[in-house]
Amino acid sequence: MDEIKKEFRRGIRRRIAEQDEAYLEKSDEKIYDILSGLDEIKNAKEIYAYWSVKKEVDTHRLIDSLLKEGKKVFLPVSEPGGSMSFVRLTDTGHMRNGLYGLPVPPEGAEEAEPDETAVIIVPALTFDEKGYRMGQGGGYYDRWLAEYKVFSIGLARDALICPEVPTMPHDRRVDCVVSESGPKYYTQA
Repeated sequence: MDEIKKEFRRGIRRRIAEQDEAYLEKSDEKIYDILSGLDEIKNAKEIYAYWSVKKEVDTHRLIDSLLKEGKKVFLPVSEPGGSMSFVRLTDTGHMRNGLYGLPVPPEGAEEAEPDETAVIIVPALTFDEKGYRMGQGGGYYDRWLAEYKVFSIGLARDALICPEVPTMPHDRRVDCVVSESGPKYYTQA
């Protein structure tokens, strides 16, 4: 299964690279409009997000908006060996490079203590039509989602959603995927 997932990731990465900037900008705008209007986002006091990089669905505008609204925003900090925690972001101007060169809040930032009222925005290379994701391959989010029972939202571009991604028993699906077409909710088994 590992080789199947690796080959699947290579194919998705090729598809991501082929997406033109005009499409990316239009889809980012539409996804932001839909995501920021969701009741789950509007009603949450704590949002666990990620700082988008490269051609990921943009989260910077949402994070800026949430901070202006006074919501608590937390970003992931990955550790070698596969563990991940979330720490509070209060100012996007004071980010530092974390593991894999990903932007994270400064040292000493408040650690999150998630409860069921929080919402997490989950990154992925792609999602499938059942809410399963294909991530970068580290398993960080699958482990975190197995431990914390929070409402999870995946962000995806319509052009990259697949009918099905290869999954294993430990893979976690999200509660909702937001694309340019709107939100799609899934009932957890």
